[in-house]
Amino acid sequence: MEESTTRFPLRGKRHVVVKQCRGVPYINIGEHFGGETKDRLIAGKRSINLRVEEWKKLYGKVHRINAAVNKLD
Repeated sequence: MEESTTRFPLRGKRHVVVKQCRGVPYINIGEHFGGETKDRLIAGKRSINLRVEEWKKLYGKVHRINAAVNKLD
C-alpha cells in the first residue's frame, strides 16, 4: 500500500514522483499515467525507480552531467 506521494511534472506524461511504499522511499523518473483527477499515478514502462542511495549518487554527479550535456549543445 502506498503511504506518501509527491509529484513534480516535467512535460506531458513525464514526472518525477517521490513516494514511500511500505516504509521504503523511492524516486521514480519517467512516464506516468493517471492524470490530475485520479488518486494515484502508475509508472509506465519508460521509467526508472531509484532508491534514496542511488538518487544521492545521481544528484552528486549533477554538475558533471550538466557539463557533459552542455558540450552537446
